[in-house]
Amino acid sequence: MAEALGIASSITALIEASTAVIGYLKAVKDAPKERKTLLAEISDLKDSLLKVKPLTAPLSVPPFTVPLIIPLTLTLSLTGPALADDPWLATMQTLSKPFARLTVLLNDLQKELGPASSGMKRLLWKFEKESVEDALKEIERIKSLMVVAAQRDNFKLSHAIQEKLTIVDTKVDDVLESTNRIERVAGRVDTNIVNVHSQVAHLIDGVSQIQSQGQKTQNDGLCISIINWFTDLNFKSVQAEKLSQQVGDTGRWFLESELFKEWISGLAPSSCLWCPGNPGVGKTILASIIIKYLQSLDHKRKTLVLCIFCDYQFTAAQTLPNLLCSLLKQLVQANGLSNPITSLYNKCLHNGT
Repeated sequence: MAEALGIASSITALIEASTAVIGYLKAVKDAPKERKTLLAEISDLKDSLLKVKPLTAPLSVPPFTVPLIIPLTLTLSLTGPALADDPWLATMQTLSKPFARLTVLLNDLQKELGPASSGMKRLLWKFEKESVEDALKEIERIKSLMVVAAQRDNFKLSHAIQEKLTIVDTKVDDVLESTNRIERVAGRVDTNIVNVHSQVAHLIDGVSQIQSQGQKTQNDGLCISIINWFTDLNFKSVQAEKLSQQVGDTGRWFLESELFKEWISGLAPSSCLWCPGNPGVGKTILASIIIKYLQSLDHKRKTLVLCIFCDYQFTAAQTLPNLLCSLLKQLVQANGLSNPITSLYNKCLHNGT
């Protein structure tokens, strides 16, 4: 358990120290290119630490803070054997030496940049090209090792540590990078940022489309269920069947009559349009033609056209409740669902009526 607490505490302290160094670097003057490079490297390092930190959450490490300017004397006591059932702890033990070197580097940077140092020295701090390159490579190697650790690839981690430790230079007290490397790194960072922003925007747009399509599909399914629930009467199919019997310009004479035009304009003596006739003379066909014409008009007031075709052969099914439900059915088919209709459906569904 002591080893586990040491891991979590060390990672937390390194994250806070990285944050402090980043803050100091933003105040450095006269070294814009080097500062950007160091900021990028230590920011990436902090991100790697943040990725590793959640993996220690099951260790139940109590939170604590480290003052911004104190010598970091963290040494990981991870010489004991790993728990038999915890390969992750064994993997983290192999990071003790890289963490120790990182502690030295961050401690030196805090001394160089912190408030305790000379104000003029801190503000005019520059990098020396002879030593920084190796130190930045050291940071990059440690980041790579932590990425491997975050993926819990124990074999790859051990192999990487053994390989890198053979070539790592322990000289980590200064930071250097050549101007050409700074420009290349800065260019890659800018390109990556643009690519990430583009991918995130594309992802957000895709998620929004999926959510919208899913909501539309859900609403369409509910609408179909409610339409079928109202009644089996389907007067639209009756109208379509009657219109199929129309020949040529049948009914045009009536649509062009003065009587019909007055009724359309609202000038007729009555709002009811009566078309009496003997059985089989075509009253239903004419009514279907009239309904089709009304539905084709460009209604400025969005007038809804509903229809009922009464038939003596279906008096048992064409009851008053079914006829009223048929009108509601056509209303939903034309305008979609409304809150009152949805509430009525849910209430009846709950009551089993």
